[in-house]
Amino acid sequence: MLNHLVCLFVLSASVGASDSSLPKDYFENEFTLGDERQNDRNAMKSSTNKWPNGIVPYRFDDGYTEKDRAAILNAMEVFRKKTCIKFHFKRTTDTYHIRFKKSNSGCGTLVGYKANQSEPIDIYLSENCLKLSGAIQHELLHVLGLWHEQSRPDRDEYVDIIWDNIEPNHRHNFAKKDNDLVETFNLPYDYDSLMHYPKNAFAKRGTNYTIVAKHNTSRKLGQINSPSEYDVEKIRRMYNCQ
Repeated sequence: MLNHLVCLFVLSASVGASDSSLPKDYFENEFTLGDERQNDRNAMKSSTNKWPNGIVPYRFDDGYTEKDRAAILNAMEVFRKKTCIKFHFKRTTDTYHIRFKKSNSGCGTLVGYKANQSEPIDIYLSENCLKLSGAIQHELLHVLGLWHEQSRPDRDEYVDIIWDNIEPNHRHNFAKKDNDLVETFNLPYDYDSLMHYPKNAFAKRGTNYTIVAKHNTSRKLGQINSPSEYDVEKIRRMYNCQ
């Protein structure tokens, strides 16, 4: 199924909230379930993977302090202010929802909505992930239906993948999909997306870059501050925000 994809990210304890670029180990432990790794995409095209009416119920599992909850609620604010997505605390009438769970090692979640699923979508957040609003927002963008920017079908026009520098068992993370499965909403390629890999993601020991911008290899890729203008616009178009 399209949304049975799990990403797990490990954040170094040395990463501070003021860091503007994605650290390599943010993506170092990314994995997927079984053969479904090949469904990596930029934005889910199927309407069945979108939250009905843009409403996303949520709840907190045990282990979250008031400070943790405040960090998550603060990270949600950008979507409330700039899109039509509505997060509300789970009511008794809500069946499908997201559940925030504490993680000891990283952060990760499934991608997109799936109707009639009996279990909630879990968003795993570690202490280090909770320190970065952008890390929380990255996972929320996955839940809303976005995958990574460099999985776009047109990415080879904008970046070069240095396959020889990638750890062999992580090369699937750089797969791209055809237009019939991916929706880019005709928006420009976004080097500054919160969903873009950094230049050194999954690099072999002793190598530097695995992905670089065409014609400007020194350009920074990705960031961890907040959703970019185009990240927000994708959600607006995906959910037909007015």
